[in-house]
Amino acid sequence: MAVSNYRNYSGYRDPSAGKAITNTDRRQRRKRQRQLDKMDAIEDYERLCREFRQMAEAKGFSFYSTIWMKHHKTGIIFKRG
Repeated sequence: MAVSNYRNYSGYRDPSAGKAITNTDRRQRRKRQRQLDKMDAIEDYERLCREFRQMAEAKGFSFYSTIWMKHHKTGIIFKRG
């Protein structure tokens, strides 16, 4: 386990506060990464739907039913009718 070099306002080493701050920072980074993953998944889904529709129309087809897709990394299920 790494020794925390965090120092409090008085200049004394404070490993408990250092761990708490590190854990909070870690949680915030993970939360932000999940938000970015979700935004990427939405963008990818929208792009795929456009591409599928364009390919179908180019070959003389159209979508008749709902498109369901699941993003494996985020677990988000998308539905477009």
